[in-house]
Amino acid sequence: MNRFLVEQGGALASDALTHLRKAQGSPGIRQIHALRVAIKRMRALVTIVHALRPEAKRPRRALHHWKRMFRVIGELREQQVCAQMVRRMRGIPAEHRQAYLRHASEQADRLTAEAVDLMRGMSARDGERIRRYVEKAVADADDRALMKHLNAALRSGWQDARRAMRSRSCDLHALRKQVKRVWYILRLLEKAERPLPKGIPARSLGELQRVLGEWHDARVLVDDVGAWHGGGIAQRALMIAALHIQSNVQEMVERTTERLSSMAHGPGRSSS
Repeated sequence: MNRFLVEQGGALASDALTHLRKAQGSPGIRQIHALRVAIKRMRALVTIVHALRPEAKRPRRALHHWKRMFRVIGELREQQVCAQMVRRMRGIPAEHRQAYLRHASEQADRLTAEAVDLMRGMSARDGERIRRYVEKAVADADDRALMKHLNAALRSGWQDARRAMRSRSCDLHALRKQVKRVWYILRLLEKAERPLPKGIPARSLGELQRVLGEWHDARVLVDDVGAWHGGGIAQRALMIAALHIQSNVQEMVERTTERLSSMAHGPGRSSS
């Protein structure tokens, strides 16, 4: 497993740098989205490695650069999702829709410019430091100990998610973060072709990850429409539609978590 993690560290750092160079040369929507995905995968691996070997010194400066970039292009991605959701809304007058889309386009332009400024301050060293950190942290680690830690993190993470789903005051934002951490470990083990511990329902985790992502997008839309200054009548009309979407997604999440939490009382299955 240690050799696989080292290979992943090199591959994901290289992938992030490749997409950074492409975005620096042509900062379009597709290039920036591809960069966001590459950074997310690399940061997820660093999080896993840090949990496995907390004593290893992390490259804080490089991580800070990637974190700032990820935050800005994450906000840009959310702005694009909001625009897509508004385009799909039914029963909204065309002039209201266009007014919001102009607002969304202005926000996207601002975030794109901020992302481009951040890209100028980044270089291949920021990726190389990540690669070296992963290599030094796990290269000499015992393979069985690594698998033991990963399996334990996967089991405890799923148990925490189960407890949260059974709670009447479930914090969906916290649950989403917890499920994402478990999902990253699960995908890592699957990619390494290692067996999953018993009682980890991979298919259910994937479903929960999806519906919580839709919940997050609906919440972001409500927040963005609410923060739209000067929207007037168009803002009020879109807020009604956005709250309706959020309500529908909330019901879907509640049905899913109720079903999965009741399933979690049983022994569970690890097959997907």
